[in-house]
Amino acid sequence: MKNCLLWTFAILLSGYITLPLPTFAQQPVPENQEVIYTLRETDPPNMAGTVVKLRTISSTNLKEPAVMPKDKRKGTVSVAFIINKKGQLVKPLIQESLGRAYDAEALRIVKLMQNQKFEPGTVNGEPASVLITIPFAFPVKH
Repeated sequence: MKNCLLWTFAILLSGYITLPLPTFAQQPVPENQEVIYTLRETDPPNMAGTVVKLRTISSTNLKEPAVMPKDKRKGTVSVAFIINKKGQLVKPLIQESLGRAYDAEALRIVKLMQNQKFEPGTVNGEPASVLITIPFAFPVKH
């Protein structure tokens, strides 16, 4: 009996038999919580106009931050935010930082975007909140 238990335990650890683990999709979502999708999970043509609008706003308004020459940097600031079911940009968050001045400039642009109305994403034809991440490249090239 002891030998049988040891073999069963060894087989489970080796991965030959796997126990099903619950995935995120299988978890029930509480009614008071909103599901947030990625661009890949939304219906195809819907978010194209929103992405173009976001890129246009960022490329025309982004400026090089005023920093000392020794503090100048080259790289990307990534900002994630949600376009909710109402088409509003909410909850901006720095995902990849380049330093305070650069992060502040990226967030300034996102605040400009918050004044805009966007087309919300759809999943199965229903409006859905969508998580979007936009990179802001420095130095700025216009």
